[in-house]
Amino acid sequence: MPLTYYKFKLFKYTIGFYCVKTIQVDGMTSRCVDRKNIIFWDFEDTELDNVVKALEKVAKEYNLNKIHIFQSGKRNSYRAICTEKFKFFKEVIRIVMNTAYTDVAFVKWSLIRFKFTIRISPKEKEEIYYIRTIENPEGYNRENSLAHSLILNRLYKVPMPHYTDNLKKFTHVKYDTANIPKYFTRKMYSKK
Repeated sequence: MPLTYYKFKLFKYTIGFYCVKTIQVDGMTSRCVDRKNIIFWDFEDTELDNVVKALEKVAKEYNLNKIHIFQSGKRNSYRAICTEKFKFFKEVIRIVMNTAYTDVAFVKWSLIRFKFTIRISPKEKEEIYYIRTIENPEGYNRENSLAHSLILNRLYKVPMPHYTDNLKKFTHVKYDTANIPKYFTRKMYSKK
């Protein structure tokens, strides 16, 4: 089914929705079993150099030790994960919102859910590749999520951190997603 957008006016309101084929993918959330949170980022249509610069800046600003960068397929679509734990979600959402080039839709859905969700399985044959780790030697020695670190190590061979909790469970989720072209989302949210 091709992407179709419907829009109609009802009194003073304009109502819009779209129909698109979705696929189910596997993901994980940023919330740890002890209710603390780690940090996920999502960058769409952004060059890798810009992603790296933005993450290096935020690592220094918030004293983060390591941030792992992943690429979705061969396009300019990147994810980043910091397995350091923070007590409150408002701390991690502030860090993500203060990171340049972060995907606005990712932030919106994270605020609605009070946690980040990130895909760890292929989407329409679009594999996820580990690119590199940004290291900040001046970062704090915070506790890292062992569960998230183990998943990243098993799936992508990301090096394990030294200081972790002893919690081996993480929240695995299955969710529906779709590829919506950028020009379509601009059209959908623009005023006419």
